[in-house]
Amino acid sequence: MEIEEAEFLAEKQIIEMLPNFKAPVLNLMTVTVGPFNPGVVTKAPLWLVLLLCEQNRCRILPPSWLNVESLTEIRSAERAAPIFTKLPNPCFFEISTIILQRFSIEVPNADAVKALFHDILDIRMAKLDSSISAFFGSGSAHAVVNNLTSFEIIRIRTFLSDSLSRLNTLEMSANVNPFTAASTSTSTSGTN
Repeated sequence: MEIEEAEFLAEKQIIEMLPNFKAPVLNLMTVTVGPFNPGVVTKAPLWLVLLLCEQNRCRILPPSWLNVESLTEIRSAERAAPIFTKLPNPCFFEISTIILQRFSIEVPNADAVKALFHDILDIRMAKLDSSISAFFGSGSAHAVVNNLTSFEIIRIRTFLSDSLSRLNTLEMSANVNPFTAASTSTSTSGTN
């Protein structure tokens, strides 16, 4: 999965919006939304809210956790805990990024919210780096890491996969007996 795919999946998350039009209930393939009434908060998938915002038919309402107070608490908990804390939404990074990039005008204290969001991301990436270092240093064949988001897994996947492949190659070459390898090489070269 790539970042774009994670964002696509995040757009299925239900968020709140404030429509400025009237429409009946919509029965979509995967969800039923509405009715839509001007000035009445309505819940809908993020992808639909984004579409309606582009058409100036609604205002996006940031999730309850996308504010200075909630993000300050999340940052404090993340700093205090040696392990990853559970975030308020499995698509925390994707939803926050979409809203902060495209609709920051709808987020009170947007600059402070952006700074806190980036602090949380930096803290978690630092924990991820130290977890990876500890894993490689342990010589273990597996590790358990809880409360990672798909966004974080995607960010480290290539590095981790390449590193494990190289480590495996080094271990395999270290396990080869040079005398056995030399005699095998000599015996096969002598038969040609």
